[in-house]
Amino acid sequence: MGISELFLKKINFEFKNFVTLIKKAMIPQSRISEQLIYSKLSLLSSEPLKQELLFYMDYLLNKQFNEGNMKRKPKFGCAKGSFNLAPDFDEPLDDFKEYM
Repeated sequence: MGISELFLKKINFEFKNFVTLIKKAMIPQSRISEQLIYSKLSLLSSEPLKQELLFYMDYLLNKQFNEGNMKRKPKFGCAKGSFNLAPDFDEPLDDFKEYM
């Protein structure tokens, strides 16, 4: 497991704890505002923690924008009838007759 995977697991764990604290404080998630986020950010005193928070915010933004871009796996047979092959497709080519 790479460092980035461990980092993301740690961030995810800490975010879940943050959500639990919010629920315990009885703040409805619909009322979470920018002001609350800024006030929590101002409580962080160390630069490494602020940097870690920025990394996690970037992760969440990438996750949000990439969820809509997920490619769907095509169903078997969805291109049926899209291609027409010539009736003599399986016949040997005239160029190779001397080798056969």
